[in-house]
Amino acid sequence: MKWAKPLDWVAVKSTIRQLYIDEKKTLKQLMAIMEIQHNFHATPKMYKSKFKQWNLSKSFKPREVLAVLQVAEDREAAGKASRIIVRGKEVDLDWVKDYIKRKRAKSARVVFGDHIRSVNMGIEKMDKVICRTPSPSPQPLLKPPATLSQAEELLHTVGLYVDGAFAGGQWFVDKKGCCRSRKGRRGNFFFLNLWDRLDIASNLMDKSEPVDLVKILSPAFVYLSDIIREEDPRSFPFLLGCFEVLRHRSRTDLMGSFLRYTAQLSARILGPEHPHSRIWKHTHAIFLSSVSTDSAAGHSDFLEQLFFLLLDRYKAQPNRAAELEIGVYNDYCESVLELKDLETQESTIRHHLATIEADYPPRGAIGSPRAVPSCELAFLRHRHATAVKNLCLSQGRFQEAEEAMDGLRNHGDWDGALALQNRGDVRLEMGDLEAAEGYFRAASELVDNPSLFRDEGWIGMVFKKLEEVLERRGKAEEAREVRRLRTERVERLGRERVESETAGRLEEGEGNWMTETRGRLPLLLLRGDESG
Repeated sequence: MKWAKPLDWVAVKSTIRQLYIDEKKTLKQLMAIMEIQHNFHATPKMYKSKFKQWNLSKSFKPREVLAVLQVAEDREAAGKASRIIVRGKEVDLDWVKDYIKRKRAKSARVVFGDHIRSVNMGIEKMDKVICRTPSPSPQPLLKPPATLSQAEELLHTVGLYVDGAFAGGQWFVDKKGCCRSRKGRRGNFFFLNLWDRLDIASNLMDKSEPVDLVKILSPAFVYLSDIIREEDPRSFPFLLGCFEVLRHRSRTDLMGSFLRYTAQLSARILGPEHPHSRIWKHTHAIFLSSVSTDSAAGHSDFLEQLFFLLLDRYKAQPNRAAELEIGVYNDYCESVLELKDLETQESTIRHHLATIEADYPPRGAIGSPRAVPSCELAFLRHRHATAVKNLCLSQGRFQEAEEAMDGLRNHGDWDGALALQNRGDVRLEMGDLEAAEGYFRAASELVDNPSLFRDEGWIGMVFKKLEEVLERRGKAEEAREVRRLRTERVERLGRERVESETAGRLEEGEGNWMTETRGRLPLLLLRGDESG
C-alpha cells in the first residue's frame, strides 16, 4: 500500500469535496470509497490536515451560526431576501433557526458560552465574520505514518472494507431485513456445507476411521471459490471463526492450508490490492504468527477486538440487519467466547440476548420496522441453553442441566431432538447409561428432520455418543451398526459433487495452483498435525 503524495491530493481534490461536502459522506465512508474505488490511501490525520487547508468543513462555529441568524433577521425586518454564504457554502436559514431552537432548549448560555456576545455585534463586524474568506494556510508536511503492524493493518483495512462496501452499494439490506451482496447469494448457502467438511475432517484426523477424508475435503475448495467471489457480508467473520476453531483443535496444518488457499484465491479473483485480498493476506500472517509464537492469549484478545470492530461497523450503518449482527456474534461465540470460563460464557450470551430483544422487537410486533429473523436468534438461544447446561453440570445441578434446553421447543428445536440429546448428556454424566441410551437413540431417530440445527457435525456427535453408550453397556453388535450408519453418512459427503464456474476457470489458470493445493491433502491427512 502506497500513501498519498502531495500531487495525488491535487488529482482527487474535487472528488473528495463532492463526496465529503456535497454527498455528506462521513470521514470513514470517504476513506473507504477513496481506497476501494480510487486506490487512494491516506490516514484520518492526513485527511483532516487537507480539510483545514482546503477550508472544507460541514459544521459552523456557534459564533457563525448566531451571526447568520442576526443578519438574516435584520434583513428580513428591512424587507430584504437573504442568501448568505459562509466559507463558500450557502447557509440553509431554516436549519439555522432549528439549530438555535434546539440549543436554546439545552440552555443557550451553557452551549454557546462567550460566543453569545456575537449577537450584539454590529452588522459590519458580523458581515466580516460571515463573508470573510480565510487566508490560505501553509501547506502542511504530510508524512505517512510508520509501517503499521499486521494487526493494525488488518483492523484498518477491515473498517475501510466494510464502510466502503455499504457506502458503494455493494452490500445492501433487502426488504426482508437481510444484508446481501449484489454479486449474489450462492456462496452464502455454502457456509455450513464448508464447515461440515472442515469439522468432520478435523475430528477424524489421526483416527482409524474407514473414511476417505480427501474426498470429504475436496468440495470445500469449490465452496470457497464462490464464497470469495460473491463477497457476502458474513463471509469474513464466518471463515475467521472456522479457522480459529481449527486452531483450537490443534489442526494448525489444516488451518494453514485453507487460510493460505483463501488468501491466494481472493488475490486471483479480486486482485492482490483489493481490500478483501489484503484482509486475508494479513489474517494468514497473523494466524501463522500465533502458531509459531504460541501466544494464545494475545491472539484471542485480538480476535475479540476484530469481531467487535465488525459488529460496531455493521451497527453503525443507516440500515441495520439483525440477521447479520446476530450471525457475527454467533461466530464470535463459537471461536472466541468458547475459550472463556463457563460463568463468563453464560452471562455474556444472556446479556447479549437481552440487548437484542431490546433493539429488535419480536417478529410481527406493531410499530417495529426491524424484526429479528428466527434462524440466527434461534442459534444464539441454543448457545445460551448449552452454556446453562454446561455450567449446571460443572456445579452438580443435574436437574437444571437436564431441563436447560426444554425451552427451545418454541425457538427452532421443534421436534425436541436437542433437548433429547441434552438429557442424554446429563444422564451420561450421572452414570445412568440406560437412560442415556434411550435419550441418544430417540435423538438419533430425528436427525434427518428439517430443523434449524441440523448439520453433519451435530448428527455425527449424536451417533458417536450412542455408539459409545452401547459399547459400555455390552451391546457390541448394535454399536457396530450405529458406527456403520455414522460412517455411511460421512462417506455420502465424499460422493457429493459441486459445480462452480469460478473454480473451473481458476483451475485452468497459470500454475494449476488449485490442483497443487488439493494435492497436499493426502499427505496432510495421513500424518495429521504435528501439534495435534
